[in-house]
Amino acid sequence: MLKLVAMTFPVIEGMRTIEFGNSGEQRQRLIDFLVNGNKRATAGLITDYELESEPIEHVGERLDIINTDGSLAAVVEITRVEVVRFAEVPD
Repeated sequence: MLKLVAMTFPVIEGMRTIEFGNSGEQRQRLIDFLVNGNKRATAGLITDYELESEPIEHVGERLDIINTDGSLAAVVEITRVEVVRFAEVPD
């Protein structure tokens, strides 16, 4: 039996936070891609939002990107949101 645990991400100074990848080297590499402009999109499963009681991001929302150590890495502003079937997500 699989047990699912709902997690909510912390809010810092009124902004939701977001973490990319696994803690450590992978997260740092993804943050570097994002800050340098090489990463401009991300995707998540709608069921994860539901399980975590998190609303889907909306255009204009700003999110704090969190480092492995919990410190602020950067702030991202959402410019586009699409909800599509997994099979329709482009490369």
